[in-house]
Amino acid sequence: MRIAIIAHPLHAGGGISVARNLIASIGKTAPEHDYFVSFPSGLGYEEAVVSLPNLKTSAFLGRSNLIKRFWYEQNQLKPALRRFEPDLILALANKGMGGFDCPQAILCHNSYLWYPRKHYGVRTPAQTALTLLQIQLQRFFLWWRLRKPENILLYQTEIGRKRIFASYKAKSQSIHCPNAVSKFVAKPEANPEKPSWLSKYSGRFKLFYLTRYYPHKNLEVLVEAFHRHAEVLTNTVVFITIDANQHPGARKLLNSIEQHGLQDQIVNVGPLPQNELGIWFKSCDALIMPTLLESFSGTYLEAMHFGLPILTSDLDFAREVCGDAALYFDPWDTSSIKDAILKIRNDPELADNLRAKGKARLDEMQRSWDEIATELLQELYILSNINNK
Repeated sequence: MRIAIIAHPLHAGGGISVARNLIASIGKTAPEHDYFVSFPSGLGYEEAVVSLPNLKTSAFLGRSNLIKRFWYEQNQLKPALRRFEPDLILALANKGMGGFDCPQAILCHNSYLWYPRKHYGVRTPAQTALTLLQIQLQRFFLWWRLRKPENILLYQTEIGRKRIFASYKAKSQSIHCPNAVSKFVAKPEANPEKPSWLSKYSGRFKLFYLTRYYPHKNLEVLVEAFHRHAEVLTNTVVFITIDANQHPGARKLLNSIEQHGLQDQIVNVGPLPQNELGIWFKSCDALIMPTLLESFSGTYLEAMHFGLPILTSDLDFAREVCGDAALYFDPWDTSSIKDAILKIRNDPELADNLRAKGKARLDEMQRSWDEIATELLQELYILSNINNK
């Protein structure tokens, strides 16, 4: 087979982790095929792509804007794909490629495309208008692909599949493509030591929120919660992992932390490499995620893997992944968040119970990336009828 993998729009967040792990495992478990991969350069894909045999690549400048990406797709990527003549396009970034007759399997993990505006998070009017425009364009492209029976939707959760089919009246087929603990996190090549400055927070209840800055990650509600309930949360610290340049709202958030004098309670450690995440999970007392949107979030699985209790939003995507292995709160209500923090902080037995349930749930649902890649390709052979051509 000749398989084209499209991953160049995935230049941030969990999308990178999913694409890197999936590409590496496809190369390991299905070396008999010819591959073409389009990916963003300088973001760690190179390590995964080298696992693919008989490889043709097309590297795109990472973290570029939509106009440059469109120019690249029309003037470089499409001509290269036509020369490659793929039997299957595996599109890992929510939309396929126009102008090709072969089946396309589209992995949908941008949950903006199937949740209402309430879940988008805090934005300025201008940011909201731009976001809505971008979402409408992406929704059109996704609808256009899913209206074709020969194409295949790859969904990460059952609630996501139901919402997508309800929103788009999709006629395509579908395959479950779950998430898993990243092999780059679970078995890092290096084992970094715990940062020495963490000793400053010894004796305090430590929460961890692993995320880039996106409005839907709802980081602002943590600032509001710690400001409104300062007296009862004095012995609690939450570590966040953002960069001021990730989004206009990121700098505003960091300024807000300083303005409220919360630098010692909401501590930004900046973006962390995957090989250092384990030490942070092991050094904290609980994961907190007041997120408003997810398609899956491998962070839940990573917390379970490292035995960290989970505090998260009482929303359908979180409940499908975490089940009874999390303590839920209303992500729009600071009192609900405060109550959840105090409950887990003051009840070690509850924390231990959540750890045990997390381990059990991970054992029940966990798949290796090699297993996911093997089963995905097997199902794609059948649904796309490529093996009968």
